Amino acid sequence: MVLTHSAACDWWVKKTILGTVYVYKIYIPANQIRVLQLHHFRSSSRSTHDCKRRNQYLTVSSIHSEDIKDLNDLEKEKMLDEVIYLNNAHSCLDYVVGANDVDEFDGAKFVVKQICSDWKDAKNDDMLVKIIVGGITNRLYRLIWKDKSVLVRLYGDHTDEFIDRNFENMLFALLSERGFAPTYYGRFKNGRIEGWLDAKPLDPKMMGQTKPVNYLQMIGKELGVMHVMDIPVERVPVLWTKIERFEKLARELKFKDPVKNAALEKMDLAGLYQKLQWLKSALPSNQNRNGKDLLDALNTDAISKQAEAFASDVVFSHNDLLSGNILHNPDWDRVRIIDYEYGGYNYRAFDFANHFCENCGFDLDLAQYPSIEKQFAFFKAYMSSAAPTMLTELEANRESKAFFHAFYDVVNRYALASHMFWGYWALVQAAHSKIDFDFFGNAASCSKGKTM
Repeated sequence: MVLTHSAACDWWVKKTILGTVYVYKIYIPANQIRVLQLHHFRSSSRSTHDCKRRNQYLTVSSIHSEDIKDLNDLEKEKMLDEVIYLNNAHSCLDYVVGANDVDEFDGAKFVVKQICSDWKDAKNDDMLVKIIVGGITNRLYRLIWKDKSVLVRLYGDHTDEFIDRNFENMLFALLSERGFAPTYYGRFKNGRIEGWLDAKPLDPKMMGQTKPVNYLQMIGKELGVMHVMDIPVERVPVLWTKIERFEKLARELKFKDPVKNAALEKMDLAGLYQKLQWLKSALPSNQNRNGKDLLDALNTDAISKQAEAFASDVVFSHNDLLSGNILHNPDWDRVRIIDYEYGGYNYRAFDFANHFCENCGFDLDLAQYPSIEKQFAFFKAYMSSAAPTMLTELEANRESKAFFHAFYDVVNRYALASHMFWGYWALVQAAHSKIDFDFFGNAASCSKGKTM
């Protein structure tokens, strides 16, 4: 678009790029626009040279009328001095909740008052803290004051060894800005503050339910919405990188407790590593040009090849679609998918396989694994939002059933990768997490799943 103005003047533009808020000073002569200055919107400004190097100059095509506001000098000065946390992953409050023997509840109250502007006047005695149970990576607190609620998330111990918190926060802020995630209020050294959703997590048996509430269909559609998102990061599948990171950490584990050491030995890490190498050859990986060699070698019909290619597409994925990360309110006509700390680009089929495995719960009750009929219904719901044109063409040509059969075969191969992923993860968590959860038992269940 071209912005016009009757006379040359300075305008200030507030623009968010990748979750970071920038303030631009732009000069607009008649029918022209040119960037003069660029300020990084945080406590210390980033140089114009650095922003140019990162390709973060404002361009004409990226400007929308709602981004532009004529500000007075006082407003300009305030904007450049103020630290913005909302939807801005680059601003981080320099505070560790729970450090220096400060009670975690008091620390949580402190960061909320510092980061959430509408909580600044709250008194500690008037703020209620509730522990949220069910999280197995982080500690979660709900803070309540008057009619307001927020969620404070404290990162699990040593989780920064396998979770890139900078990337995770950037991703969350971006999804918040797009309206897919809960509100991203801001971050501090060992956690962040999120909007509270007035909803309850599903339990594993509910995820395959079609009556009286069709959760299966809702989840499929919501996953489809997520998979078509364009996230401006490198489009590289994270599956093998993450599994290999977990495998390395698991191999380095040593417990002071002899009982835990014995349990670790029973897991046969050397044998698991051999299975991992076989799995990388059987599924898309760098061993087969991300599945291209597998597809070329496939001696089958066109529909089966189409399904195989669709399953191997690299899409923005959640990678942790267990019941606790899916919320629903009876007044909603959809579910909400939350918690994106394991999110990133991945092979499309992995999210399906992981979700179907999570239908079985932490104890891996295989009787709850979705039947072929339920999986077909899930595929159809998913494609109605992720690939509606493809679905319409398949149905018009009466090829949808053949496509679903072929897609089913590929998806369920990825169940092995899901078990491998979360089995290694559970072993690492067993060494470091303070959360009351049977991580060794979960790892054993995943190992059982690898041989099902």
